[in-house]
Amino acid sequence: IPNTVPPPARFGGGELSFTVPEGGSLIARLTGALGNISEAFKRPAPLAAGATGDFTFLLKDESLASRIGREIGNAAADFQRDPKGFVVEAIKGEGVNKRRQRWILNAAAMAVIAYSLIFFVAPTLMILWFGNQRAVAKEEEAPLEKLTALAETPKIEVKLDKAPKSKLGGSKPQPKQASGGGGGGRQQPTPPSKGVPPQMALTPQIIMPNPEPPKIKAPTLVVASTVYGDPKAIPPQKGPIGDPLGVPAPPSSGPGKGAGIGTGEGTGVGRGGGGGVGAGQGGNVGGGNMGLGGGGSGIEEMGKNGVGRPTILYKEKAKYTEEARQNKVQGTVALSVVFTADGRITSIRVVRGLPDGLTEKAIEAAQRIRFQPATKNGAPVSVRGQLEFSFNLY
Repeated sequence: IPNTVPPPARFGGGELSFTVPEGGSLIARLTGALGNISEAFKRPAPLAAGATGDFTFLLKDESLASRIGREIGNAAADFQRDPKGFVVEAIKGEGVNKRRQRWILNAAAMAVIAYSLIFFVAPTLMILWFGNQRAVAKEEEAPLEKLTALAETPKIEVKLDKAPKSKLGGSKPQPKQASGGGGGGRQQPTPPSKGVPPQMALTPQIIMPNPEPPKIKAPTLVVASTVYGDPKAIPPQKGPIGDPLGVPAPPSSGPGKGAGIGTGEGTGVGRGGGGGVGAGQGGNVGGGNMGLGGGGSGIEEMGKNGVGRPTILYKEKAKYTEEARQNKVQGTVALSVVFTADGRITSIRVVRGLPDGLTEKAIEAAQRIRFQPATKNGAPVSVRGQLEFSFNLY
């Protein structure tokens, strides 16, 4: 058989050709094929008629912001045309990306929750908070829960033993004489200078009596000196501060001790001891141990003759007892009390009480009240008023 290579067979009129492989080993044929491929890459590609060889990008040279704006505009137009179809297509996508669908559904759920918090939960919490603040502010601003004048309190029957009539007539007890005194000094060699004592007050002394003028040139807060005692015992007097029994001389606090004026020891004026005036002890005036004196009760009536009302500074809520809580006792305890000029709650009378220890709890809460005393003509006075403590389980 002659060793001849048949001509290549061609099918399809030159459009598609099939050539019978040439003879030879596989390696030789592979080497030849690689060589043909290499030659094909080395040959320049045919150019179309009129081609210039320049490169032209199919994408427009457009900024990212411009493209995003254009895409948003297209999406808005699609949504206006078919809102339902737009949402369905956005969620479904191509129908095969399940992760994308889950992300979109989760984002929609979070958006609904966020809108609920913003438009419903947050306003509700704000309304509750403002309501609570108004209630607290109203309770703090009120000086008392129920503070009424003595004339408004229910009448309380009090039986008094009749005192024997004196020769002067009448059964009213005689007025009690005021007593007490004070003294002081700053251990100066000269005797105390003559002058008038400061105004008496039943409040703690802040500035002690001193005949010398203050050394501060321009004080921002001027506080007057006082002595301790009944404001009615010594009326206010004008003149330089000093000892009424002193000597006319330059200002001097005297040889006494305790920062007052005189020859005694204390924060008052005179030769006694304490914060009062004159020979005596403890405060006030009149000699002997301190006693406020006076013949009546010394209790003024609120709202009349220039008498003001006390101002509450601190007040606790009465606590429930376990027995009252178990028995579900509710109601109001009314107490008639005296707000003294020195800041104490005294003479407590029960106008209306409750069982299971609630009345006692109301009295304890009343005794812990701190207040600024009522005043008359600028001086603290004692007044009687009524306190009410409410007990509610709900």
